[in-house]
Amino acid sequence: MKKNKTQKQLTQEDIHSFSKQRYEMKKTIPAIEIRNLVIDFGESLAVDNASFVIEKGELVTLLGPSGSGKTTTLNAISGLLRPTSGKIFFSGIDVTKFSPQQRELGLVFQNYALYPHMTVYENIAFPLSNDKHWKAETIEKTRSAQHEIFKLVLKHFNITKDELKNLELKYYYSIDNPKETDKYLSELKSEYNDIIDDEVNRLNFLETKKVAEATNLTKKVLKQLKELKIQYQADLLEAKQFAKKSITDVQEKYEKLSLNSSLTGEQSANMSSEINAINAQLKNKKNELTTSYKNKTSELKKEYEKIYASTKARNKEDIKQAKKALAEKRAIQAHSELKLKIKEVQKRYKLVSKETSEDYASAVQSAFKNIFESHNLKDHNFNKNLNLLIKMLPNDLQDQIEVLSKDVLTIDEATVKDVLEVSQRVEITKNLAKRPTQLSGGQQQRVAIARAIVKKPKILLLDEPLSNLDAKLRISTRKWIRSIQQELGITTVFVTHDQEEAMSISDKIVCMSTARVQQIGSPMELYLRPKNEFVAKFLGMPEMTIFETDTKDGYVMYNGKKVIKLPESYNKPKVDLGFRGESLIESEDGIFAGSIKVVEYLGKEIQAQIFIPEINKIANVFLSKKYHYEIGEIVKLNIKNDELYHLFDVETKERI
Repeated sequence: MKKNKTQKQLTQEDIHSFSKQRYEMKKTIPAIEIRNLVIDFGESLAVDNASFVIEKGELVTLLGPSGSGKTTTLNAISGLLRPTSGKIFFSGIDVTKFSPQQRELGLVFQNYALYPHMTVYENIAFPLSNDKHWKAETIEKTRSAQHEIFKLVLKHFNITKDELKNLELKYYYSIDNPKETDKYLSELKSEYNDIIDDEVNRLNFLETKKVAEATNLTKKVLKQLKELKIQYQADLLEAKQFAKKSITDVQEKYEKLSLNSSLTGEQSANMSSEINAINAQLKNKKNELTTSYKNKTSELKKEYEKIYASTKARNKEDIKQAKKALAEKRAIQAHSELKLKIKEVQKRYKLVSKETSEDYASAVQSAFKNIFESHNLKDHNFNKNLNLLIKMLPNDLQDQIEVLSKDVLTIDEATVKDVLEVSQRVEITKNLAKRPTQLSGGQQQRVAIARAIVKKPKILLLDEPLSNLDAKLRISTRKWIRSIQQELGITTVFVTHDQEEAMSISDKIVCMSTARVQQIGSPMELYLRPKNEFVAKFLGMPEMTIFETDTKDGYVMYNGKKVIKLPESYNKPKVDLGFRGESLIESEDGIFAGSIKVVEYLGKEIQAQIFIPEINKIANVFLSKKYHYEIGEIVKLNIKNDELYHLFDVETKERI
């Protein structure tokens, strides 16, 4: 028995040492890592090989125009969307196949999605009722508070250092070892899934692609059928109009014959005969057009069915082969050593959870046994005896224990406490009894954020949460979100298409366009040194002016003058030169001259659009030399300094 006990203790020490190693490693591991993420819907590629990392506590904005892939990327991070290929890691753990609930994150959508039949309090509390991670952390917090109370009591009654150290160790084992074992289990499962990942991704992509092909083929045929019908109806209408005109011509001809007298019987018969002939021709034309339309439609449908059947058979065979390859990999997976190891660790997890908990409880009982006996506390109820001991403590220790006792809560008590705390944080306590429909847009948005952060998620995801607010409220709310995020230190991913919003709120921006990541960096890095022309134009208001100009003798030329020296590696005859409106200053000897087309007086500044004939472009500039400008007035401008010019490759559009 003693030997078994030693063996068990060694195992617990080993697991605890792994936990400490992991803790040290986590200091350098990013909170989120996106690795070669691809999301392909068959008809369109939504995210094309995106890779980036987000450090702990950072607020990172996914910025880009509509259709750039930013919301799709956020949905993949949240677990609402399964990637076609690539990996997503949270603190070094592969969560690609985790459900949203397993990822321990908070979500705030563009539409706040509050439950209208619930009060604000019920809306905020709702996520806690189903969140096992929050419940586990609440239980751990309660156990931690209880442990601190035990230590205060034991120290006062002079427990030995060895006994206290043993109790402390048992407590950490009971908390850390199940966690460490569970993390190890997650890693094994991830490694286990990696065996078949390539084949699963290939099959998923193939099935998506085949559905898209079939859909496109059907759309193409339906379009052709529609075009045939439109042509048929147009030809039919033309034939009817021609017949109608022909009949009118016949009637007019016979009306001229009868100007002075009525038509003779022979003339009436001839007119009727001609009209009947026209109607007969129309009928024949109708029959001809209808027969042709039906034949063409029938031929198209037959051709479609033939191609569709052939495509379906080919697709079926391709998918069959992909499924066969997947089945072979699954067979390898099923008989791998990993599967046996996973089963073993699953058993170990249950055993470790039970043993460490029992060992800690036993250590607590053992530590208090002599104290209870020495104070003649022989009641079998541990908590009753503990309370009697606490009453013997000095007042200052009792006060400390009273503070700690506030964290010893049931799940229901913890729910109330956390909802009230987060309500105070987002300043909606007075609205807890109201329903969402009784709140303003800004208040509803605060409720949505409170609901997302109440469960203390490791990651907060915000999908354009300010787009439904008016301009002034957006500015104040984004400052408030930033303040809350910094206060909590929570890793946050924020999606927006508003570059001003991204610049003001972010630690780092991931700028996206056409499904690809264009540039990653701090707001000022992207603004001052845009990686390409898309980033240069997308960031900054008003938009950067970029135009093509000549190069000569290692210099950028403009209007026959040397403007700025080129990098030695660039030797093309043309280059794209860019500048921002605020980089220019009015000057009598300015190299850029243009006529004012539009002028806007914005109070603190005057913004104008001037037409520069040398580059045949409208440039956005700021004017400040006087208070009023006329439309058509010529202004001359110089760049403030050479560092404010931006040079881009004329072909690749990349920064040089």
